[in-house]
Amino acid sequence: MCTPKCLALGPDSCPSPVVADAPRCKEERDQLLGAVKGERITLHCDLDANPAEMSYHWTFNHSGSLPDTVRHPAAGAGASPSSSSPVLYYTPTLDQDYGTLACYGTNSVGRQTRPCVFQVAAAVRPFSPANCTLSNVTHAGFLRIECVEGFDGGLPQWFLLQMVELPGMQVRHNVTLSKPVFELSWAPASGVSYQARVFAVNNKGLSDAVVIEDALLSGITPVTGESRHRPTAGGTLSLYYTGKTNV
Repeated sequence: MCTPKCLALGPDSCPSPVVADAPRCKEERDQLLGAVKGERITLHCDLDANPAEMSYHWTFNHSGSLPDTVRHPAAGAGASPSSSSPVLYYTPTLDQDYGTLACYGTNSVGRQTRPCVFQVAAAVRPFSPANCTLSNVTHAGFLRIECVEGFDGGLPQWFLLQMVELPGMQVRHNVTLSKPVFELSWAPASGVSYQARVFAVNNKGLSDAVVIEDALLSGITPVTGESRHRPTAGGTLSLYYTGKTNV
């Protein structure tokens, strides 16, 4: 509020009003986490609030508390299910331990209206990469394959590119990277056709392959430009140029 003294000094001298807010999630979307039985995962209830001092309350599958056998609050060993902590250590041990965890914050303004939600699911193989783009960058013989990461299955994932010779399906090159962006020199033998196969990988296994078959991969003079995939049934795709190529 501007006092007479502030007004006398000018409007810029008046302090901005302080707006008090109940807690709300910094991350608005629900978070999907994967874990194998016996694996401890860490959940962070990141909230914005004014005043920032607040208490926390966790629930499981919309119940009022969490089972002690699978809940390990960061407040320390032996803490009760109602312990107030922004960090939760959670260890699923049974099938029924998978489900929805929610965190509410409460400050002097009030309780959080919509909780921060964590969907805990059994860890699985990762989903296939999506929206793969194949292009020859700057000159013939240099390829770039870039995809968008899919769900990691709840485990750390990495990405595998295989260059496969057709029709015998012999794997001629393997490239493994932490991100699905591959740049490689490519000079296929004349008259030989290849396909590129992109996988996401985690400790549960490989995703379904994203299969790319294109003139850029074969032993002919490639056309310039790029193609984008359109997913088909079974998690595979094919890319073909409809224009003429120079042979």
